Formats: sequence, C-alpha cells, structure tokens
Amino acid sequence: CALPIYPVIGVFGVAASRRDSVSDLFQYVWMAFGGVIVLTITFGSAGILYLRRQILAQHSLQQELMVVTRDIELAEEVAGVGYWSYEPRTEIIVWSRETYRIYGEDPETFTPTRDFLHSTYHEDDRERVVAEMIKNSEVGGSGSFEYRLRLRNGAVKTVHVGIRTEEQRVFGVVTDMTVRKAAQQALAERERHLADALDASQAAV
Repeated sequence: CALPIYPVIGVFGVAASRRDSVSDLFQYVWMAFGGVIVLTITFGSAGILYLRRQILAQHSLQQELMVVTRDIELAEEVAGVGYWSYEPRTEIIVWSRETYRIYGEDPETFTPTRDFLHSTYHEDDRERVVAEMIKNSEVGGSGSFEYRLRLRNGAVKTVHVGIRTEEQRVFGVVTDMTVRKAAQQALAERERHLADALDASQAAV
C-alpha cells in the first residue's frame, strides 16, 4: 500500500519548489495540510508513519550533505585552494567559497564574469595569462601555470591555476601562493645575505 503515497509526496515537492513568495508559502502549507488529510483518510496511521519515515530519511540525507559541504569548505580554507567552472556556451562561471575569498569578493553580492577575471590579471602577466588560456581552450586537456592577481582593493596575490578543458565546460583549481611565495623570497634573501657575509669574511682573511 506504499506505492500510492508517492503522488502525495510529489505534491509536497511541487509546492516546496514554488515557495518564492508569501502566497506560494501559504499555498505550500495548504497543499501539505490537504495532503496529510488525504493520506490519513486513505491509509490511516500506517500511511502517516510511512510519510514520517520518508521525511526523517530525507532530513538525515540533507544533514549529511550539509556536513560534507562544510568539510569541503574547511579543507579549501586550510589548504588555500578553491575551484571554479566555466561554461563557454552560457558564459556561466561558478566559484567555490574559497575562490571568492582568494579574489576578495563576497559570494552573497558578487557574480564573477569573464571581463572581471581579465581585469584581475596583473598588468605584467596579462599577456602571458591570456595566451595560456587561449592555448588551453584550443588544445584541450589539462594545463597549469602561475601568475599574479591585482584585486579591486589594490592587493596583489600570486596564484597557481590548474585547468582541465572538456567539451562543454572548463574546470579549474586555484591555489593562493601569496604567503608561500613571500616565505620563499624571504628565505632566498636571507641566503643571499649569508653568502655575502661569508664572502666578506673570507676576503678579510
């Protein structure tokens, strides 16, 4: 007797998908209430128990999905790695939360575009980055390169980008290398000073 319950659940789903206004919310509540009444009359307490189990199972899956999504966001934040995708046909660009952080933008108020991305390429790296992008789109497959970003707030960051071009979209991973690059430069500068000091001491002898 479980099979006829799916039209009722389907009604709930249709109503829930349309909760974009107050009137739709009232419609959803009314349809849900009516569905429960029909379910009770038709199947009695067994139908209600079945519906309750289905709702609890769906809620559990949603909770698990939320936990997994949060874990992925934390892993991105710790590693300083974000991901993005681009569909040439629709020109839709999708960023992960960490990608928004790397670019210094708010995911709640900002929508990335090709023109914006082009504007963030550092003026000394722009020509090379555009050439890399064109080559990857023509050849396809995977590629990676490093360049600098100049953000809207004036900050300069170094990023490493890995790209994979498929038939219908381009997928990429962006790694914030700014702190690592600064540490490498500081280490190189320290080694240079030590080498100069050693040369000076040997010359004095």
